[in-house]
Amino acid sequence: MTVENMMEAYDACALRLQELWTFQETHFFKEVHPIKFSKK
Repeated sequence: MTVENMMEAYDACALRLQELWTFQETHFFKEVHPIKFSKK
């Protein structure tokens, strides 16, 4: 496996992780923010 191949695999993995993280973050904020705003 060359360095280029490793970098490509890493980029693809990082991108997938980023998408998953963004999805989880959005879901988390949808759950939490209504509670925060209703307390104010």
